[in-house]
Amino acid sequence: MKGSEKMVAKKNTNKTNKLTRKATGFNLSKRSRDKLARVHPDLKKVVELALTMYTKEDFAVICGIRTRTEQRRLVQKGASQTMNSRHLPNGQGFARAVDLAWWKDGAISWNTDNLKSFYALDHSADYKGYQAIGVAMKTAAKELNIPIRWGADWDGDGQHTDHTLVDWVHFELPKDHGYD
Repeated sequence: MKGSEKMVAKKNTNKTNKLTRKATGFNLSKRSRDKLARVHPDLKKVVELALTMYTKEDFAVICGIRTRTEQRRLVQKGASQTMNSRHLPNGQGFARAVDLAWWKDGAISWNTDNLKSFYALDHSADYKGYQAIGVAMKTAAKELNIPIRWGADWDGDGQHTDHTLVDWVHFELPKDHGYD
């Protein structure tokens, strides 16, 4: 997934941000672009900027919009907890959530058959990759002035251990900022 284009980078002057804006060499695959097709344009911008300018780890978009039937199946399977998912289309037909998976050594770095242990991910090898993606997403969102919520840090306090559900792959546009 490495890109061959060289991009001009500018230094990020934000002192609270540990990432510097520079071309990562990563680009969205066709499959990831297809998954973003019906995602809200603001969230799409955040994903694209995070991948191309901020992440230290490559990632893939594994889910954008879902149908009610798909969401119901995920709830029944235990892979989702609500039928009010931000993955469902809004009145304009856009999902306001994406799921991003760490692309490591040519494959997605997690076992989809064992979601419960994945959500409980703490300081395993995968932790650092997903943490890096989260930081890149939050950094890109801040630069674009687009609020996002990360499923690994729902309240934005920087801690993932204070939540009953930790969903490392999930990013969404919050309802309380007019993203209905």
